[in-house]
Amino acid sequence: MMKFLLKQKFSSLDKCLLSRYGKKLIVKYGFNPLHVAVFLNEFSWFEEVVNLDVQKTQKNYLGLNAKELAIYLNRKNFLSPLGHVTNKTISVEKENVRSNVSIEEFEQMMGITYLPNLEVSSFSHLRKLMKLTKRAQKNEQITSQEKWLGAYFSPEIYYDMNPAVTVKWIDPLKGWGLFATQDLRKKQWIGEYTGVLRPSNLKKDQKNAYCFEYAFSNFTIDAKDKGNLTRFINHSYTPNLTPYLCFQGQMLHIVFLTNAFIPKGTELSYDYGPDYWRKREKPI
Repeated sequence: MMKFLLKQKFSSLDKCLLSRYGKKLIVKYGFNPLHVAVFLNEFSWFEEVVNLDVQKTQKNYLGLNAKELAIYLNRKNFLSPLGHVTNKTISVEKENVRSNVSIEEFEQMMGITYLPNLEVSSFSHLRKLMKLTKRAQKNEQITSQEKWLGAYFSPEIYYDMNPAVTVKWIDPLKGWGLFATQDLRKKQWIGEYTGVLRPSNLKKDQKNAYCFEYAFSNFTIDAKDKGNLTRFINHSYTPNLTPYLCFQGQMLHIVFLTNAFIPKGTELSYDYGPDYWRKREKPI
């Protein structure tokens, strides 16, 4: 039904909501008009109802409000009117020259799309992931620590916050890395690993250096073409960062915290793990 609905062309939001498929979205899936506009990527419809504050906080059957749905489906133009603004500049250093660049400039330099939040590859995949997460909750597979971390670092996850770090060119062999530009205390937040959350593809993923396996599923976070600063964190067998799972926005997120005091100027790193190197050339 979802694929069929996405192909339909309705002249107005009212006609969509009164259609058989619009009613199904409302009755079966718990969508309000804001959810419908975000789901169908119809910004003109969205503008008609965005000022209705009640709809902004209402959750659909997945437990998501319109802003959370827009984040996971990467509907960028919907986020600012919903109060989700992540404007930032990024520090970049190459050949001992450091500058602060806009996200647009950073994307051009790196040849990627900057992704401040986790993006799910499709609504059907989002539904599947939500079901798996609910099952994990029911089976008590999501720990109290993961729930606490999600609550504690909720603003950092939502708004793509980072401490003072810079993306720095190292050499042609290693490429770019992420470095601290101030002293960092132990257990300090660094960032969430963002990318496109999609079904795993074993053969392709083995050739992709930017894949992170997702918990409780056969899904992978792919940051090869879309991601944030954490995609530039390199491997080390003596890492100063540790990845953690945390539960926030009805989803599990992979985040990085420091595991020791880190002096200014130090490269940030984490251990990619044995599975990563199984069919790859190990670092020297």
